Amino acid sequence: MEAAGGHAVPLADLLSPEFLARPSEFFSPDNFHPSAAGYEAASRILLPVLCSALGEWHGGPLPAAPVRSAAAEARRPTSRIVARINRGLHRRSDG
Repeated sequence: MEAAGGHAVPLADLLSPEFLARPSEFFSPDNFHPSAAGYEAASRILLPVLCSALGEWHGGPLPAAPVRSAAAEARRPTSRIVARINRGLHRRSDG
């Protein structure tokens, strides 16, 4: 996508920790759509990238967006299995 001039913005990876931590603040009363705070959080991520693509960003270099956030990575089943194995190995070495 970037080769074609696009700019990836992984909104789900970047916003899900915020929405999961404070759902009553970031979701509207229907518990589906973002609230004003949710839209504000999304715009803080999208606006710099959009302005940069238009050549109108003057706020310094844009940080590289993660391909996958640490929060999303921690939810992968393989990550949980590896963590469980590491805890088990740690217990054996202590005992």
